[in-house]
Amino acid sequence: SLRFQPLRCCPEGVGKWTAHLPFAADLVDALKPSLLVELGTESGDSYFGLCQAIPECGIRCSAYAVGTWNGHSHDGDPQHAPFEEVSAYNTAHYRSFSNLLRMTSDEASARFADESIDLLHLRGYYDDIVVRHDFETWLPKVSTGGIILVHDIGLRNGDCGVGRYWEEIAARFSSFAFHHTCGLGIIAKPGGTKEASPLLRALFSAKSEFQTIRDYYALCADRLFHRLESRSEITQLRQALDEAQAELVRLRTACDDLVELRQQPEAGLTQVPGQDRVQVEHRREVAGEQARLRDDKNEVGAQLHWRDEPDSTQIIKGLEFFSQHLGQAETEVRALSNDRTRLESSIEQLWAEARRSRAELESLRMNLEA
Repeated sequence: SLRFQPLRCCPEGVGKWTAHLPFAADLVDALKPSLLVELGTESGDSYFGLCQAIPECGIRCSAYAVGTWNGHSHDGDPQHAPFEEVSAYNTAHYRSFSNLLRMTSDEASARFADESIDLLHLRGYYDDIVVRHDFETWLPKVSTGGIILVHDIGLRNGDCGVGRYWEEIAARFSSFAFHHTCGLGIIAKPGGTKEASPLLRALFSAKSEFQTIRDYYALCADRLFHRLESRSEITQLRQALDEAQAELVRLRTACDDLVELRQQPEAGLTQVPGQDRVQVEHRREVAGEQARLRDDKNEVGAQLHWRDEPDSTQIIKGLEFFSQHLGQAETEVRALSNDRTRLESSIEQLWAEARRSRAELESLRMNLEA
């Protein structure tokens, strides 16, 4: 979604999952899950993005994040956010429906009934043996028609086997894959009876323009990256402006002190040889520094104004148009398909009438010759 503004990203600001947050928000809105579970939660960038979408979409849903928070992720890299920090954030923002389970995946699986989870996210895997084990263990826990997200499906280098296992399960189930950043796979568990939303129909319908969907969410990711980078630069510029204003106040105070000193009786100045000349020179330096800081302040203000201007207006309008009219476009495609079917039927009827007329003419010709 172009409108989704994540409240929390990874500690570095932009991570591997950041690019998929716009789609995650749209998926929550489309699926409207009653129970959401993420395995392998670390800093919470993906999990808290899903949690943020729940109240924003007006959905009643329970959410669970499963992780050990033992200092290392599935792929062996150091974790950047300790459990205490993730837990504090969860309590401050989502404690009414979100729960953190500090345990292994196998331990957590015993807590969930079969076919109870509507949205399951497998993230942070490196070994295909581990992801295979968790997928097969948790698949019975997913409801019919439920969705399973598999992250890092684009990683195939070295010992990373997530991409290889994804190719295997993608052939077994209805699936869709995003290829930007490290990739995100979407699996639909068969047997659902609920009417699918336009987004879910578009993901798994053979008639959909899959590349158009991929391009749209890749552009959403690019725009989100630009917005986050701009937000960081704006913060830095505002800090520079605050520092410049503080320095300006300090220099003005020093200048006022010099002016007050210059207004003292002349006799007081003559008591210290050369002090008058030093004070005059110092005041000139202060005035010059004041002018430089005013120029810096104006430049920072201009950059802040430029950063606040809307970016890529035409692209954004185009993306919003696509997002708002995705279902309508599918309806029009189906209508055109029906029209084509009717036209083909009419053409077939005309050919049949032409064949009958030809046969009748041939019969008349033969009768005349006889």
